[in-house]
Amino acid sequence: MKDKSVIVVGPIVNHHSLYENILLFLNQYFKRVTFISRKSIIQEFRTDNDLLKYIKFIYDDSQIDKLYKNNIDLINEHDIFITDEYNSAYLRMFNVKFLNKKKLIILHNINRWTTLNKRIFSKYFIDWFFRKGLFNQFDAVITMGPNIKAHYMSKKTKKVCFFFPFDEYIETTNSTQKIENSNIIISAPGTISEKRRNYIELLKILQKYYSANKDSKIIFNFLGKINKGESQDLLEKINYINNKFGKRIFFWDKFISTNEFNAEIEMSDLILSNIILEQNVKNITEVYGISKESGISYIIYKYAKPAIVPIKQNILSGFDNQLLLFNNYHEIYEILLKIEKDEINLQLLKEAAIKNRDSFNELIDIEKKELLNYLLQ
Repeated sequence: MKDKSVIVVGPIVNHHSLYENILLFLNQYFKRVTFISRKSIIQEFRTDNDLLKYIKFIYDDSQIDKLYKNNIDLINEHDIFITDEYNSAYLRMFNVKFLNKKKLIILHNINRWTTLNKRIFSKYFIDWFFRKGLFNQFDAVITMGPNIKAHYMSKKTKKVCFFFPFDEYIETTNSTQKIENSNIIISAPGTISEKRRNYIELLKILQKYYSANKDSKIIFNFLGKINKGESQDLLEKINYINNKFGKRIFFWDKFISTNEFNAEIEMSDLILSNIILEQNVKNITEVYGISKESGISYIIYKYAKPAIVPIKQNILSGFDNQLLLFNNYHEIYEILLKIEKDEINLQLLKEAAIKNRDSFNELIDIEKKELLNYLLQ
């Protein structure tokens, strides 16, 4: 172990798996590793992992900018500082100075951090101006996948860039095994909302499909919390389908714990991505699979699952032979029909997925070595 110290600040609630993987990686090579985050994030960590007990955890439930300000002296004591991007009022951070020998920022939205907002003197430009000042303090960038890294490198910025997996496959002996039955379970992970995912078109197709295939063996599991206030129309549509055709769609009215989510994914036969590929935030467009990684990529990698995805969605490199692609939602109908009639060999797709996972693990190992060499220099 090197006698260097590393501190990680992780303020984003749904990124606990990323933080846990980074800490486990760092803990192998550095004698002193500190993590500052919200208590709710740290409580999600795997309690059966003995390696985590050597890491110093500091709870801070302050607003994001105050989380840095409250702990700036502690942060600057460490040789290496790693933090996640965040979305806040960057103006409040203009007088915060990080003094570490090496400073790395994890970027999830590449365009937001590298694209000049040309609407000068607008609130978007002011936001970009102070965010740029913060970004300039960092020496290196970490992205969530090879495609996102390539997009960042295409910007020709001066900062060195690595990718680190948002989540990672770790072989265990207590994984949930799928119970063999006549049903085929297709899981659609993610919050049930129209803002990021196209549930309206999907539900139209499912109603049409179950109308024509009343004895269907296909079951859908919407693996995300439905907001009954914002998504009342979606809830009514789901209930209509279930009442008319039997329980075909399962959903959750509460946040799913990590353990529950993992078990549900492992029990699934396929993963469905109904993500809206372009997201506009503060007048900057991010594209899933290009400038922003989708959680779908890491789910189909980690759990070695075949997936039904939009043809324009970039998934992790080398995973094409485990994917069923669609141009529009009408094509999902045809895919479901082929699955129903056993015209698609799910077992072959599963075998391809396992091989792809093994290959991607090798790529992760190479990237981790490059990151470690940089940190130890």
